[in-house]
Amino acid sequence: MEWIKGTWALRKGPRRPPSAIGDLGSEADPDTVGLSGHAGRALLDCGWRLIEPSGEVAKDLEAGRRPPEAPEALRIYGDPHGLLVLATGRVTVLFDAGSSPREAVDRARAAGHEVVERYLWHPCALSLAVPRGQEPVAHADRIQARLGADIVSCRPEFLCYLPPSQTVSGYASEYKEQWQWNNTGQSQGTGRAGKPGADIRVEKAWTLTKGKGMCIAVVDCGFRWKHNDLLRAVLSHSATVHSGPESVSVSIGCVAMPSDEKNPHGTPCASNAAAPGAAAGRICGAAPEASLLLVAIESWASGPGIAKALHYAAFPACYQFPAVPPSRIRGADVISFSRKLGGLEPGSADCVKTALGDLSKGRDGLGIPFFYAAPHRKLDGDQSGFPVDFATEHDVVLTIGATDRSDMALRQGPKPEFVAPGESVFMADPRGEDMADYNSGTSFAAPVAAGVAALVLSKRPCLSVSELRRLMRASCDKVGSGVYGTDGYDTTERYGFGRINAARAVGAVRPPPDWLSWTLPPH
Repeated sequence: MEWIKGTWALRKGPRRPPSAIGDLGSEADPDTVGLSGHAGRALLDCGWRLIEPSGEVAKDLEAGRRPPEAPEALRIYGDPHGLLVLATGRVTVLFDAGSSPREAVDRARAAGHEVVERYLWHPCALSLAVPRGQEPVAHADRIQARLGADIVSCRPEFLCYLPPSQTVSGYASEYKEQWQWNNTGQSQGTGRAGKPGADIRVEKAWTLTKGKGMCIAVVDCGFRWKHNDLLRAVLSHSATVHSGPESVSVSIGCVAMPSDEKNPHGTPCASNAAAPGAAAGRICGAAPEASLLLVAIESWASGPGIAKALHYAAFPACYQFPAVPPSRIRGADVISFSRKLGGLEPGSADCVKTALGDLSKGRDGLGIPFFYAAPHRKLDGDQSGFPVDFATEHDVVLTIGATDRSDMALRQGPKPEFVAPGESVFMADPRGEDMADYNSGTSFAAPVAAGVAALVLSKRPCLSVSELRRLMRASCDKVGSGVYGTDGYDTTERYGFGRINAARAVGAVRPPPDWLSWTLPPH
């Protein structure tokens, strides 16, 4: 990393006019600091300004003092790939595998370092604060020298803003097939051209967040968890729920999880929600930096089995984890469910109703949004014999319909909350660990909506289910042949409040005031 001295990235404070930053120095041309025009726009879209500060301001910034006009002021670096990145004021330290999480924290504190965060992706991975006035790369080198054999690696943490076309398409080899993220009118897999722009506008949302820190639980009938498009996102305490004639049991871990390769369903749903878009994969999900908690159930699962799966997804810490470190036990922030509930017997339905009630207590009482795939209609305009689905009326349930690549709704059950792409979408295929294919149905629209919810909650985790519902409703695009009333709802009951718009939903929320500086509780 090369530190670009003399230029800083500044973002204005609340209730400060944009011109206030201009008083701190002269505006820097992105081209002069090695930033291309497209990447420069991505940085500016997120509220950053490139400033060459005046003499006294430069001294204050070097000493770690931030002016009130721009409380966020970050150093700029050029990376070996020609990208411009911003130093966050943190370093990530990975202690050796022989250390316990508590030992790692104690060693860091004993060496005089402030522990800002303990990461979930490894029990001994810590984020340490860079002291004021210290250059992050040099500080990381000093930590490496001071702790020596105790640590595996020590690296500064950087922010990187990329233009929408580069956010994931450079990594997921067949991203161009995923019209649900960027509909250019492509006709792959269907033989007919789509409608350009008939997508969920997620690329702009990715310039603000990709869902880091969120956990999406996908409850379905088996998964190929080793699939290249899932493996990096799957949590180790994913589980399988077995429904016996007299009891229900939970097997924790992925090893014995049933696969869905004979009836592809769970794997494509999970990939649509949060496939990471890694170099080894072919596609990416709506929230590519979220974690996946996979909960497998049998295709014949009764109400008690489904209820147990939902309870486990929400509260996995209530179960025994012989091989999983406590710091890695994550419950769901969002749940995606694409199986039918309307045909359950009354006794079984009561079990599921109770489990849905429990979801309202999750996330410290904020509730866990439950994205439910709308069942398909039998015939257009004829709902005789269509089972009444009790789940759609519950407070935590958001029923999702599906649209095709021309923004036309599929045949689906009554009263969807809103719609998302679900016809001929390109997703992971469980028939091979590196396969992907097209599939259709409301089943594959629900995880798209769940992924968008994860993006929103990553920006504002304190939203309740009702607040999230109102925000997502208000951000929808009025599409297709729907007839939208004064309340914004489609009176034909096919499109709900419209097709979700990820960019508008994410852009409508603001992070908590302390989003950049949260600390561990005292030990």
